[in-house]
Amino acid sequence: MALRQVEGLVTSLFQLMGVDLPVPDHTTLSRRCGQLQISRKRHDDKDKDPGSGKPLHIIIDSTGLKIYEAGQWLEEKSGVKSRRQWRKLHIALDADSGDVIAQTLTDHMTSDISQLQPLLDQIDRPIACLTADGAYDGEASYATIRRHSASAVIIIPPHPNSTLSDIHGPPNQRAWHIRMILEQGRLAWQTATDYGIRSRVEATMDRFKSGIGNWLRTRSIDNQKVEI
Repeated sequence: MALRQVEGLVTSLFQLMGVDLPVPDHTTLSRRCGQLQISRKRHDDKDKDPGSGKPLHIIIDSTGLKIYEAGQWLEEKSGVKSRRQWRKLHIALDADSGDVIAQTLTDHMTSDISQLQPLLDQIDRPIACLTADGAYDGEASYATIRRHSASAVIIIPPHPNSTLSDIHGPPNQRAWHIRMILEQGRLAWQTATDYGIRSRVEATMDRFKSGIGNWLRTRSIDNQKVEI
């Protein structure tokens, strides 16, 4: 909800309850939002789920979220063209439970690969398999994932122009992906690796945008991270 809507909702609730308490105005809510500490409770609480220590199958992806600023308001009112601004939401999804277990929010110029390490830093369980799209392809991504979980199966489609000469050192998982695609084609590779499971993270993005929206209502990046 927009901050003015939150202020109005709380005011009306207090009136209905007969509670004589002051309601912070929307500017106060905005100032405090950036410092709000949120504790995310997860379904994989070790005290409740004895199997929560098992390795995870992680799916990683990103999506764009709009920022509604004065430029867009002027564009709608007066037809003045303004530069669109976006934020990128990066998430790591537990393929089995459907839970979002890690997330970061950046500007639209930030690369997906640069957020791989921040996402993995939020995951304290071993990873059995990690699936992502071609935006994460590269030796640096494989090295980052191996540092977190040395035995993880990595399923990332190589760039279309990738060749085995791009592999430095002994053959690795990326070399296997490149070789199979060159020999059997990309569709056969997708079937063999169950790459279609990545649709689960895309469905999560769709649910987020259809239920919450694809606009960020707060203005500063710190407040937007709390909002997300």
